Amino acid sequence: MAKKLIIATHNRGKQEEFNNLLNRLLKNCSVALQSLRDYPDVTLPEENGDSYEDNAFLKASYIAKTLGVDVLADDSGLEVEALGDGPGIYSARYCKHKQANETQDQANNRLLLDELVRLYPQKKEFKARYVCALSLVQPYAPKEFKIKIYRNEISGLIVLNPRGQYGFGYDPYFYLPELGKTCAELTQEEKNQISHRGKALNQMMQGYC
Repeated sequence: MAKKLIIATHNRGKQEEFNNLLNRLLKNCSVALQSLRDYPDVTLPEENGDSYEDNAFLKASYIAKTLGVDVLADDSGLEVEALGDGPGIYSARYCKHKQANETQDQANNRLLLDELVRLYPQKKEFKARYVCALSLVQPYAPKEFKIKIYRNEISGLIVLNPRGQYGFGYDPYFYLPELGKTCAELTQEEKNQISHRGKALNQMMQGYC
């Protein structure tokens, strides 16, 4: 019987990225991948930690205790030097006032660009990094758990004009000078090779099988 591993997210884009990474990393492992989209009645706890690591562990431990299976959670964010490393851990919920017909991603990107242009009207690009912390929680006895936490990041620039049709979140504006592309212009395979999430997951899943 396959081991079950739940990715603690309702976000379709993030689930697809994790599935692509994990199917490659665990190709010789009998693992059934699921996400919280398969458990619509299970909600995530409030992300009230002080760091990416705190929030990733909060989510993974809560779902592992609730469902009694292995759970992988991440907390990731965009840190822009010009905004004092903001929005940081608040990246996914940066904009609190969406406009009509806006997705949360669109609202977040709109607010990000508005703030940068307001503060630095002459600048066209801004130093930034993507940060990801992952937490893997594995129940192995009543009220006992194995815990792993890893963190990684990639550096780039925020640009004012979106490019690309892939990815999610801030990807259309996160430019990688060494590749001459935004993250949204990378295929899933290309992104997995260099991304903050891909690097952290490679570390975490060593020996998982």
